Amino acid sequence: SRMFEHSQQCSSLAASVAGFGLGRTFAGADFTDFLLSHQLLRERPKSTFLNGDLVIYFQDDSFRHIGTTLKEDRVLSKWGTGYLYDHPVWEVPSNYGESVRYFEQISSNEGLELFVLFAKSRGFTFS
Repeated sequence: SRMFEHSQQCSSLAASVAGFGLGRTFAGADFTDFLLSHQLLRERPKSTFLNGDLVIYFQDDSFRHIGTTLKEDRVLSKWGTGYLYDHPVWEVPSNYGESVRYFEQISSNEGLELFVLFAKSRGFTFS
């Protein structure tokens, strides 16, 4: 795997919403669970994914890890703290899951709208 400095690149989902953190509500696992449980992401068959789409890893139907698709069955994802890795789909720690699903990438504006919806669901109000 090739390493990328976190400051140089970030996944499309994180790039869409990372700058909009509100206190203890931020674009992390709870946000991804919210998007999945409310069916707010558009799933696509593996055979039709495009560069930049989301690949989400699951263990027993529970979200475990997320990355963005690259060409030739490769994924860009953050492991631990500090670095992003360009890796084959299944070259991940085993605790990242046993299955993957692909979802259409979201724009920055759509990411912000979804994050605001998530924050409102947690009691935040916007004027």
